Amino acid sequence: MFPPTTKYSKGAKVGAFLISHDLADEMPTKTFAIKTDAKVATLPAGKKHHNIKVRDNEFYIPIRDDAKAGIDAPEPGDERVSFEYAPPMTCSVVAKQQGQELVPYVAPNGNSVALARAGRVPAATMLKLSQADSENTAWGMRLFIGLGLTFALVLITIAAFLAKKTRKMPPHH
Repeated sequence: MFPPTTKYSKGAKVGAFLISHDLADEMPTKTFAIKTDAKVATLPAGKKHHNIKVRDNEFYIPIRDDAKAGIDAPEPGDERVSFEYAPPMTCSVVAKQQGQELVPYVAPNGNSVALARAGRVPAATMLKLSQADSENTAWGMRLFIGLGLTFALVLITIAAFLAKKTRKMPPHH
C-alpha cells in the first residue's frame, strides 16, 4: 500500500505571515467540489489521460491507460487527487513567529505546538482543547489495546479448553 501524500500551496498565509505545513494541517478546510468528468478536459495538455474519472470530489487517475483500468478496479500506483482550501475567515493561531513565517513552537520539554482554530479563540482555550484531544486519543488507544488483549486471552482460553477436550476423547473405532 502506498502512503498518502499531501502537497501544499506555496505561499499559504494567515494575514501577512506565511504558514508552515503543520499549521496548514490545522486549518479548517473545505473540499473543492468536482462535479463532472468535464473538469478533466481543463487539465493541461501533458496531463490528459482518457481514463481519468471523477467520483466523490476526487480525480481518479489509473496507472494503466487501457480499458480495464478504472475507478471500480483500483490497482497499486493508481492516484486519487482532491483539493482543499481554507476560505477567508477569522482564525486564531498558536505558533512561533520566525521572521515572516509562523512555525511550530518547540516547548522546553521538546513537544512542538502548532494550533489553528476558526474564530477568535484565546490561546489558553486552544491549549486546553489540544490537551483534551491528546488525552482522548491516549484513552482510545488504551481501550483498543485492552480490548485486544482481552480478546486474545479469550481465544487462548478457548484453544486450551479445546486442546484439553480433544486429548480426553476416546479413539474412534
